[in-house]
Amino acid sequence: MTEDELKAIDDIAANAPEGPWELATASSGNESECDIIGPDLRVVAHDVPNAAAVFITHTRENIPALVAAARRSVDVIRAIIDASDDCQGHSDCVHSMLPWGKARELLYQFDNDQEALAELRRLMASHERYR
Repeated sequence: MTEDELKAIDDIAANAPEGPWELATASSGNESECDIIGPDLRVVAHDVPNAAAVFITHTRENIPALVAAARRSVDVIRAIIDASDDCQGHSDCVHSMLPWGKARELLYQFDNDQEALAELRRLMASHERYR
């Protein structure tokens, strides 16, 4: 997922009614549907099928948290790469044993290629034994 895609998700969440959202008995009286209400008790959505309502209610809090986690992951990778730059030329430094050139290459591809991010995760996990 690119930074632009994360920004678009952030914008959608920022424009949604404030949360947390709760489920309430549907105003229609239909037991297979719910209303979704915000913290000010305003109805966010009417007569939503129960399974969809549960999903929608949780996304108000979970989606922004997932976007933040994705950004933190990239920040951690960047910090590791920056720290490894301090070890250039030190053969006894654990960072010199890891494939930082490959990590840099994959990080640069992050904005355009989800497979690159998956490959970076795989590389980092496979080299955990050097820590």
